[in-house]
Amino acid sequence: MFAFPPQGWTVRRRAGGALLVGPGGPASGMIRYTERAGPLRPAVAIVDAAGAPAGFVREAIEPPERLVTDEGEHAALVTVRGRCDGAPMQLCFGIVFLDDSCAMAQGVAPTTSDPAPIRAAVRAVIVGDVHLRGRPRRRRVVYQPPAGWVGRAAGVDAWYYPADHPANPARVWIGAAVPSAPGLIARTAEHLGAELPPVTAPLSTRNGLRGQRIRLRGAAVESYLFALDDGTYAYLVRADVRAGGPELALIEALVESIEPVPGPRVVASKAAEALAVWSD
Repeated sequence: MFAFPPQGWTVRRRAGGALLVGPGGPASGMIRYTERAGPLRPAVAIVDAAGAPAGFVREAIEPPERLVTDEGEHAALVTVRGRCDGAPMQLCFGIVFLDDSCAMAQGVAPTTSDPAPIRAAVRAVIVGDVHLRGRPRRRRVVYQPPAGWVGRAAGVDAWYYPADHPANPARVWIGAAVPSAPGLIARTAEHLGAELPPVTAPLSTRNGLRGQRIRLRGAAVESYLFALDDGTYAYLVRADVRAGGPELALIEALVESIEPVPGPRVVASKAAEALAVWSD
């Protein structure tokens, strides 16, 4: 749910969301907001599945713009340009990525080729979106996987394998970011079979995360636990690689790319304000 509509826009409540109408009526733009718009997928796939008005012919789609909501949730903005019955039309999609679903604001401005006004309105709705999921909690991690490796999701975690797996035994597991706690990394390393005495190396990434690389016991492969922490969340990566192979450098690059979970940008009282749009 969003705390407030953009200035001058009116709200019409609907089951599962709302319809927002621009200051000049429907001809000036409309936004359809859906609180649960389906499962998590890449932004462009969500846009493709959302559909378009009857008669709309897509001409161009802009690359997704990454955003963070006031609550600290990941979001994206995608603008699609085209024509409907020969007249210019632009669609703007704002998407909030939650734990297991997404929220979406789908904006349409049928009579102008200038994307700025509808884009700004959709941005305001999405950035101000409130879901009260809580913090800290398990969160999906943003990172860059090794090029050419095959990914397999396991809930909010993921495994990646090289294209020649299993002949190549290398693999990497990326866990969800979890709330940081004293002793968490040490207990995890012990559970995974850290070598004794510990064999560690300090880590410091370009995104400001710090931690250590811990050697795990292994026979046929070299195994490591990469453990990072930002004071609020811990980020854990488990890797198996061939001794002397190039895979370790690829996984180290993945670890280097991990982004800290964003924090909220507004005070908690905004959660109560979010109820205003639903009150009579």
